[in-house]
Amino acid sequence: MQDRRFAFARVLCRVVLAASVMCATLLMPLLTGCNVYQNFPTDDPKAFVDPYFPPMPDIMAKAIKFTHQRVAPTQPLVWNLPSGARSVVWEKVAQVLPTDARPMRKDDVDSFSIRQVRVSGAKAQVDVVYHGADGLWRLVTVYLKKVGPLQMFQPDYLQSWNIPTDAPTANDPSAAG
Repeated sequence: MQDRRFAFARVLCRVVLAASVMCATLLMPLLTGCNVYQNFPTDDPKAFVDPYFPPMPDIMAKAIKFTHQRVAPTQPLVWNLPSGARSVVWEKVAQVLPTDARPMRKDDVDSFSIRQVRVSGAKAQVDVVYHGADGLWRLVTVYLKKVGPLQMFQPDYLQSWNIPTDAPTANDPSAAG
């Protein structure tokens, strides 16, 4: 009789262990988030990264807002995305930005223009070019991070660079005539 109890206890332990491993395997991606590396625009011509999919539009909008608030809050919020971003991406970014923000037009002098977005797991970096008060185009990198599982990216800090930068070109596909 005692052998049967030990055998039953052993089987029960194995079932509980297997169920625990299975649950942990299924829940881990939900709790930690994806650890995918995305780069837009990509450096690899063979790679395809569509900035339409989350969290890209949210990251871009938050980087634009954060840069505007930190470096030129009195300047109108005119924004620009990298070449290759489809109209639906522009629309998604516009939904997150303030209502008085607008996409860059060909004749705009001031803008906050995204050069590149890099996402790796719970961290992201966005290079933004803006027109400084001194008349020069400045490059900053906005660092964003997730503070916990299932959380949205939040701006953490901004790094300014003393690198000569060219003026951006308006890329809004809806403005193309």
